Amino acid sequence: MYYTNRKKTRNRKTKKKSAALRILLMCVSLVLFVGGAFLTASQYIYMPNVLAFLGINQTSTPPPIVVMPTPTPVPSGAAPSSPTPYVQVKPVRIYFTERNISCEIQPVGLLPNNAIGTVDDPYIAAWFEEGPAPGEKGNCIINGHVRWDGKAGTFAILPSLRKGEEILIEFENGSQKRFYVAETIYYPFDNIPQHMLTSGDEDKLTLITCHGEWNSDAGTSSQRCFVICKEKDKN
Repeated sequence: MYYTNRKKTRNRKTKKKSAALRILLMCVSLVLFVGGAFLTASQYIYMPNVLAFLGINQTSTPPPIVVMPTPTPVPSGAAPSSPTPYVQVKPVRIYFTERNISCEIQPVGLLPNNAIGTVDDPYIAAWFEEGPAPGEKGNCIINGHVRWDGKAGTFAILPSLRKGEEILIEFENGSQKRFYVAETIYYPFDNIPQHMLTSGDEDKLTLITCHGEWNSDAGTSSQRCFVICKEKDKN
């Protein structure tokens, strides 16, 4: 009888231990399951308060955003940029440096009879602006009066200029160019070669004035004086 009771007592204790172990294992399994599920959910659900309570930091630094520059399209067959257009610089004054004489220059065009215009002033020369400016390619023409309104004009000195004398031209931008007398030529007023009054191919400065006796029938002097000037490196 005593042995039977002891056996029953051991069986009851064994069963209690087995039940407690199963409960413990179930609790551990449940805790592991819940913990795993919680950690898995934290990867997708932002839970700052709960995770902070558990000592888990969910914040992270996002990767830098790299913005690639948009390439500028280069049009195919694009025309090259145009060069800066040439702007003619006007002459404004002529100096006969060895004579200490100078006068203003004003631009003129063609008259209705196709003659080159003049300026009605004895002390102002006329530059034919439809041709080249002094120093440009071709024949630059500047004329002036030998006399006007009873007064001797600045260009009255042309027949006395000697070969090699310096003629200085001042331009509107302040620059200057130096020319030198190459030759002096005279023509009858009504028989002037056409090439003397056109731009031509020869680079030169042509100064023109009246010369000779007064022709009352024609109302002008009998001749024209042409003083051909060239830059030193073009002589």
